[in-house]
Amino acid sequence: MNYAGSAPVQWTMTAADSCPCNPPVAAPLSERRRPLRRGPGIAFLLLVLSIGSRTVLASGILSPVVTSAAVDPTSASVLYISVAGWKAGILRSGDGGRSWVAAASGLPPGSEVTQVIAAGSPTIVYAIVDGRVFRSEDSGFSWEPAGSGLPPVSRLSASAVSDSIIYADDQRAPFVFTRTLFRSADAGRTWIPVLSRPSIPLVAVDPREANRLYVATEEGLSVSEDGGATWHVTSLPLSPAGPMVTSGVGSIAVDPGQGTLYATSYTCFASRFTTTCANALYRSLDTGSTFVRVSSKPSSGSQTTVLAVDSTSAVYDAGEVSRDAGATWSLTGLRSAFYAASFSSSLVLTATNPFASEESLLSSTDQGRTWSALIVPGCSNPLADELGRGLCLGGRFATTVSVSTPTGPRGGVSRKGTDDAGFFWFFSDNNLELAVKVVDGRPVNGKYWVFVAALTDLEYDLTVIDTLTGVIWLRHNPAGRLASLADTEAF
Repeated sequence: MNYAGSAPVQWTMTAADSCPCNPPVAAPLSERRRPLRRGPGIAFLLLVLSIGSRTVLASGILSPVVTSAAVDPTSASVLYISVAGWKAGILRSGDGGRSWVAAASGLPPGSEVTQVIAAGSPTIVYAIVDGRVFRSEDSGFSWEPAGSGLPPVSRLSASAVSDSIIYADDQRAPFVFTRTLFRSADAGRTWIPVLSRPSIPLVAVDPREANRLYVATEEGLSVSEDGGATWHVTSLPLSPAGPMVTSGVGSIAVDPGQGTLYATSYTCFASRFTTTCANALYRSLDTGSTFVRVSSKPSSGSQTTVLAVDSTSAVYDAGEVSRDAGATWSLTGLRSAFYAASFSSSLVLTATNPFASEESLLSSTDQGRTWSALIVPGCSNPLADELGRGLCLGGRFATTVSVSTPTGPRGGVSRKGTDDAGFFWFFSDNNLELAVKVVDGRPVNGKYWVFVAALTDLEYDLTVIDTLTGVIWLRHNPAGRLASLADTEAF
């Protein structure tokens, strides 16, 4: 490859390298000596910035950080995800994850979406936005507040058979030493408290019965058969707590097909310098009246585990899956943050630790034997646009610039012009340095064209990424050269 002069260079990314988040600032010339391809398990992460309470992937080619996912209970092709830090914090796919659109109309500008759930209907979707409950009645395309009078909440729970019954538990406020679980029977319009405890770390609603829910408290695993009006503690075995010993419920999941209840208990032993934990997995066929330990399940060595059951009765626990009700287990090779299972098909979604894996959203339709990356394409709502560090031209071309200065490289600050064109400044917003335009020239020669008007002779690197195909277009301008560029075969 020739990196010198003004000749554009193309690199092609694999599908796993597509960047729907903040487009990368072009690396200095000395760092671009080989294609941007990664081997398995190697994350290409250049820089992580913390802006307020948000973690921003400021540069690097990574999938967005997915904080939750939901599958329409009536159709496995309709998916929802909440994405950390994006202005459009909720994305929707109607084709099983092949394409995505923003689904945030009606949400407060700049808000943070921490959870999205689908409940019992092809049209009703709920979300937590800045601690408040929002509801959509048109499959996520528009939103309105729900839960008037509710305190800030941290979690929503619902079944697959009712779109009106929903549960929310509140965030613990300073100097308040109880947590409260609320129930709504009218799609979030009114709420009543159904349980208050010092701690409610886990809530699970039976997918087949909206009024049956399980909660973990300091007493153990409790169940209600009447929507929280009455409760009783199940027989899930827990080790007695004592000095330097803690125990509790680690995770809860209900088989959407068979109704089998799965739960893990943990016991942690603290010493002077370390804490060691052991987990045990149990199964109940009678809603918690009796439990049988799944003895073959190895201990995870941590206090809590990720546990989910799909519609085919496959059980997912952290990085393992069992296809025979827990009798045997296989490694998935993932470090999962959560699972979201379809109630109408074998589809399972999982989000992995974005710093430990190349992808953050994966899907499987064969009980976890194979996983496919679901790439969120396009750049219409990237963090770059919010922070002024990049342009999204033509709805798909992520454009950034890095300029060399005596103190090191710095990113150019963008200013949107039109849908197809924009500007960058380096040192002052009243001193524009570059104008960039992407033109759809396919009617002429089947290509997209890139035009660059330079108003500076500084050394800079301009990067344009076609987020739909993964092709990267680069131009390096050496110090002392004042030159514009027209490339009619850029993409």
